[in-house]
Amino acid sequence: MWQRGRMSKARPGEDGRIMSRPCFLRDALALYMDGATLWANDLWRMASAAGPSWVPEDPAWQGVPAHLDHWARRVANGAGRMQLRSVDWISATWSLSAESVDGSLAACMVRLHAEKFLEPSDEVPRCSILAVDDEPFILNALRRLLRRTQFDLRTAGSADEAQAMLRVEPADIVLSDQRMPGMTGVQLLAYVRDLLPDTVRIILSGYSDAQSITDAVNEGAVYKFIAKPWDDAQLLLTLNEAAEVHRTRVRTRQLQVALASANADLSVVNQRLNQLLSERDQLISLGNYALRLSQDINDALPFPICGIDSGGQLVTANDAAARYLGPLAADGALAGLVAGRSAGFERDVDFAGRTWVVCIGQLAGAAGQVVALIPEADHVL
Repeated sequence: MWQRGRMSKARPGEDGRIMSRPCFLRDALALYMDGATLWANDLWRMASAAGPSWVPEDPAWQGVPAHLDHWARRVANGAGRMQLRSVDWISATWSLSAESVDGSLAACMVRLHAEKFLEPSDEVPRCSILAVDDEPFILNALRRLLRRTQFDLRTAGSADEAQAMLRVEPADIVLSDQRMPGMTGVQLLAYVRDLLPDTVRIILSGYSDAQSITDAVNEGAVYKFIAKPWDDAQLLLTLNEAAEVHRTRVRTRQLQVALASANADLSVVNQRLNQLLSERDQLISLGNYALRLSQDINDALPFPICGIDSGGQLVTANDAAARYLGPLAADGALAGLVAGRSAGFERDVDFAGRTWVVCIGQLAGAAGQVVALIPEADHVL
């Protein structure tokens, strides 16, 4: 299951300007028909997986952040081109537009193109923490410690409250006490593992017995176990490491999504290629059968049938031509016979010791001629 996560964001400069630089991303594309997505490339699917975080830059469009497909439908329905920003995806200004496929708005290609990137800075990206403890003074101590750091701290006084908060807004790190009424920290982190697999989970407890540590690792897939009272410097170091672990997990998840999308596209291409190859093999087999049948029909005719290319060379002849014309068919005599004659037939033509009705058919594109020699009644073969 894909979960939204925070990525490292570049920040505006001191003057708030946005610096334009060449885009290294190809366009995200999707084909819409009557409001439904018929096709999308992998970049569009990655952008859509960012969740309800796309916000228009135009104040006239401002409102509750919506999923990318929401704004794509607005554009596809004739709302015009708009500029979008995403708070949880690549930090850039994106141009969203639609181009009609059939001359109407029923079918259109929707295009998402990155135009401007935020100017980079040395500021450390923000990371969200949910601290869970039934003792208020512990939560207050964490607020004082993290007040001027890269961390955005939220607090919960119980496991039930923490679960409700996580269902509304995920956290990058969950820091939970072990001994709490109703539900232990290990049980809470096991729930977090199933709900938000990318979230880094840490136990903070005054009970450092071996069984609690074992349960925390085995049941909750806990990243670290920190004993109370903690050392401020050590706790900050652990939280910074956890933040980097979370960013790595998010990047890995995005790469997995991109890889899965690319593999799906490749599978479709391979299926289509196999279908085309199968159709081509069927056409080749059908053509070979038609060619053999045509040759058999020509050989079954009792009078000569010959094919001459545009250069006057004999390219095919049936059995009757070989029997009754012999070398005259191949030494250029037959080509000389039909030279200057147009398509049609002509009676009383003497050739190879007989009198024939010469029938000439012109192939399409001046590729050559088909010549049939039918004996006159008094020159039966």
